[in-house]
Amino acid sequence: MNNIAKKRGQKYKRKGQAALEFLTTYGWAMMAIIIAVGALYYFDIINPNKFIQTKCETGSQIQCVEAVLYDNGSFDIRLRNNNPVDLDVKVTAKPDNGAPITMTEKTIPKNSVLEFSDSAGVAFNKNQKVDLALTVEFKRTTVPTYYSTKGAATLKVVPS
Repeated sequence: MNNIAKKRGQKYKRKGQAALEFLTTYGWAMMAIIIAVGALYYFDIINPNKFIQTKCETGSQIQCVEAVLYDNGSFDIRLRNNNPVDLDVKVTAKPDNGAPITMTEKTIPKNSVLEFSDSAGVAFNKNQKVDLALTVEFKRTTVPTYYSTKGAATLKVVPS
């Protein structure tokens, strides 16, 4: 009887050793994968912020040509007047985590592009993605009634 018990003990010992070797081998493999992915992220090779698409949309009457947000908080936007008349235009940009940026009113001649600039008063991190809600108010230079159009911009913060 003693002999049978020894055989059983050796059988379980072999299974335990195989299970331990299995877990150790795959544990080292998982550790190597985690270290490799961490190193790629640390050295900025797989940084998702590198692939941010910038976009600026305001509609067809007042078209957003280009928008730039700088790390010191300043914001530039170029708008095209697609109307057959001169327009007085005011732009308000609201970052998703800050106070609105209201730019001074300017007159955009018909079928031309004009740049608006102002500061948000808040610094942003370089390469940060910022979503802006845009409100463009415009009127004919001879009429006192303002019209409004909504837009959006997704921008990557660039160094100033």
